[in-house]
Amino acid sequence: MKKIIKNNLSILLAVVLLFSSCSNFLDEKYHGKVFPGTYPSSTDNLESMVTALYGMSNTLYFKTGSLVACMAGDDVTTLSGGNKAAFLEFDLFNAQDNNGQLYSPWNFSYGIIKQSNDIINTIDNVTTGVSVEQVKAIKDRSLGQAYFMRALAYFNLVRTFGKVPIVTKVELDYTTPKAEFKDIYALIINDLSQAEILLPVKYSGSPNLSSLESSTAYARATSGAAKALMASAYLTMAGYPLKDVSNYAKAAAKAKEIIDNESAYGYTLLPMNQLWKWQNGWKNTANAEGVFTCFFHTWSDW
Repeated sequence: MKKIIKNNLSILLAVVLLFSSCSNFLDEKYHGKVFPGTYPSSTDNLESMVTALYGMSNTLYFKTGSLVACMAGDDVTTLSGGNKAAFLEFDLFNAQDNNGQLYSPWNFSYGIIKQSNDIINTIDNVTTGVSVEQVKAIKDRSLGQAYFMRALAYFNLVRTFGKVPIVTKVELDYTTPKAEFKDIYALIINDLSQAEILLPVKYSGSPNLSSLESSTAYARATSGAAKALMASAYLTMAGYPLKDVSNYAKAAAKAKEIIDNESAYGYTLLPMNQLWKWQNGWKNTANAEGVFTCFFHTWSDW
């Protein structure tokens, strides 16, 4: 009898411990993990996302695959031998879908789009920072950079691949069809219209800069970069495939906004013997001819 009671007490104790462990001992704290719906919550979080966005754009242009759109022009070519032979297909207007150089412009462009979408769709989560004024200022600039980068990525994609799926949400739908050219270019123009309003003319002198923004201002997109890219997009829209010649005037007008305000934006032409000098603006600063520049190394001359 005592043995039965002892066994029953053991079972009861085990059940009590089991259920108490579920409610108390296994109440885990997920330190260091990021969850959708709660991130980013601070300007520090947001700036980390923007930093990652620039890292993705640098990765795209670091790869030679980003040159495929240039190969169809007359200013660059390649040979049938060597590790750049795949570029010859683009030079001859005979690119195949299994060409290995297409990996970079497709994958990394959509990587930029995904990161931009993450920023655009979650930026309202950001509520904490040094001050209310700085939170708003950093959010505006971050949003402008995300719109600029997304437009740049789609501009690269549509000129390289033609019709591509438009993705603007965080959630992925692998059944998304290819969009029409007019819709892709409409998104590009809309994003750049947002960017030119949200981005500063120059970061130096902008209110409520963070220390990170101040130290990396030379590498960030500005409203001038957004206007220049929009002018290029309008110029492209005037030709194939949209062939809307009214966009020639729009391209000229947008470019003129920059040209007529050279002193404000700081763009100017340099003598050829000064343009590529490492000491003349490429080390931790922007060259006066650079409208938007990707920086890879700060310790060497490339």
